[in-house]
Amino acid sequence: MNSLPCQYDVYFFDFFDTIVSRRISPEYVKRIWSKEIKYIYNITCDENEIYLLRSKIEATLCEMHQKKEGELEFKYGECIKELYDRFNINGNYEVFYQDAYDLECEIEARVQFLCEDVINQIKELHKRKKKIICVSDFYMPKEFIEYLMEFHGIRGYFDDVYVSSDMIKTKRSGRLYEYICKKESLEPKGVLMIGDNEWSDYQSALNFGLNAILIDRKQQKEMYLKFEKEHENSTYLNRGLERIYNSCNRDKYEDIAFSLYLFTEKLYIYACKNKIRHLFFLSREGEFLKKIFDTYQSSRIKSEKGLIKTHYLIVSRKSTLIASLTDIEHEKFEIIFRQYINISLYDFLSSLGFEESVQKEISNQLSCDLKEKKEDFPNSEIFAKLKKNQIFLSHYEKLRIQQKRNLKQYIASFGADIEREGMHIVDVGWKGTIQDNLYYLYEEHVEMEGLYIGMVASGTVAEKNKKSGLLFSCIQGTSRYFSIYAENTSIFEVLLGASHGSADHYELNGDKIIPITKEQKEERELFINVVSPIQEGINRKIDEINSLLINTIYSTDKLENIVAGYHAKLVYLPQKKQIDLFYNIYHYENFGVFEYSKFALKKKVSFLQRIKYIIKIIKTKDVHVISYYCGVIELKNAGLSFLIRPYGWYMYHKHYTRESEYEVGIFFRIGNCRWGNLCYF
Repeated sequence: MNSLPCQYDVYFFDFFDTIVSRRISPEYVKRIWSKEIKYIYNITCDENEIYLLRSKIEATLCEMHQKKEGELEFKYGECIKELYDRFNINGNYEVFYQDAYDLECEIEARVQFLCEDVINQIKELHKRKKKIICVSDFYMPKEFIEYLMEFHGIRGYFDDVYVSSDMIKTKRSGRLYEYICKKESLEPKGVLMIGDNEWSDYQSALNFGLNAILIDRKQQKEMYLKFEKEHENSTYLNRGLERIYNSCNRDKYEDIAFSLYLFTEKLYIYACKNKIRHLFFLSREGEFLKKIFDTYQSSRIKSEKGLIKTHYLIVSRKSTLIASLTDIEHEKFEIIFRQYINISLYDFLSSLGFEESVQKEISNQLSCDLKEKKEDFPNSEIFAKLKKNQIFLSHYEKLRIQQKRNLKQYIASFGADIEREGMHIVDVGWKGTIQDNLYYLYEEHVEMEGLYIGMVASGTVAEKNKKSGLLFSCIQGTSRYFSIYAENTSIFEVLLGASHGSADHYELNGDKIIPITKEQKEERELFINVVSPIQEGINRKIDEINSLLINTIYSTDKLENIVAGYHAKLVYLPQKKQIDLFYNIYHYENFGVFEYSKFALKKKVSFLQRIKYIIKIIKTKDVHVISYYCGVIELKNAGLSFLIRPYGWYMYHKHYTRESEYEVGIFFRIGNCRWGNLCYF
């Protein structure tokens, strides 16, 4: 754009495609709005129906104002009111309007960029003390344009803003020019209008007596047409996701980025839909989950007002247990015993947070080996004696009261009104034990809701203690892709490792309660050398996925299907380096039992044991016959690595493509084996 002449007293500037342009076509903004308002208000029809209805309402309102006032224009509130009535939205209209308006603001803000050629001219005119007015034909009110100007940091360059929908007067008809000149006491010949629309910004301005310059935005308009063409069907989504997937370093587990992105999106949609204002991400897996969520949210919400507040709560099963317990007469220790029965006195007391010196003192009084495992510990003689031991009783009550007070104070420090709003927690999942502990901490008076990657057991579920597995769940029915995501739940725990140790207890430091963590050297080394570099790669891929999807219309079902396929390949058909990395990773259990474990078995499996294992598979029709739910690792431990690939292909087809059982292949013809026809792959 050439330099503007400086002889005029006043300069009018168009807004869209003059001051700012969009990275997507203008109509696509409305399509994205339709999709996201559907999520927020759980509207039953699809986003295309919402978009088409909105377009029809806008056209009808324009026709109405054309008949009444001679202008093809409408007010945004009129359209939103009609949508509110049509969809029978729960809640009052004012709230719905504000949500719709804020959403429109956020979408426009994230898809816009400044036209630097015009901005530089505006800055120069501002230096020369010229009067600069923004004039736009648009259905949103003046405040909307001002919000966008504030977002771009340019509001200070403009003396005023006029928008057609406020007065139902347009540049197109010339009546908006007339209105502004009269209101501002301007002589048309002393005004220069700059814009990209040949009629509204140029010819109509000239007809009214203004001076005008037409900006060539032919390339931008061609981009809009190209964008619409590329996004008119799902092939854009498929191609884009496949391109990102193919660029993943699968050896470094970057392909799990798709599953984590989907979880984040589901979490965000759920939180918006249910008007959740605070989310508590639980350590340690929550550290990375919070990071992903914060990035996802900030890419969509540009105003502080609309952000869901996120908090990182440093907790563990151990640190929350003692604070959740009742007096010894009524306490059954179900949180421990529902998972750990054959444990030692040391395991039990350590789970409660007893110091080792106190443990030894108790052990001496009970005349027992502190670390000797007891079968059925809750019904053992040692446990019965323990509940009558005065040292135990004294320390138990002291710890319980102290940690209950400290933990409550620690949670309160985040500033969320959990008594009124409830407590919404986010974690990797499985049973929701920490949530149960928090539920009992507040004596079942505070409503708890857990939003997890997955749920494989219910733990404690009550009206005020709800749990949801957003990716997979077997609570109240089995979710569609449960078998795929549950194939190897440990993969989430390993890859979502944190930069700090496990929460042990809570201490008063001045006037502030701080969590005290205990870090194992081996865990720290694992995070620094293995997990952290992997997380960096995963995060980069999540950013790529987000950049692709943020301004793309797609159905959640479609995305779920694609992502489930990628995850199925991850768990059923892993790369050799993936298997080797995972096989050698170790884990420290800091609750129930206190020991290191590896996925790899310590002893080699004999030939006879291999044969027995194969027979067991044939009889049970299930590969998962050792101790954990990961067929690939189980086969490797059983010395049957040669079966990993056929097993993987069979499971991939069975659980992802939903194909029926294949005819039994020659190799696996013995018995009614669930691995039928694997030899054909």
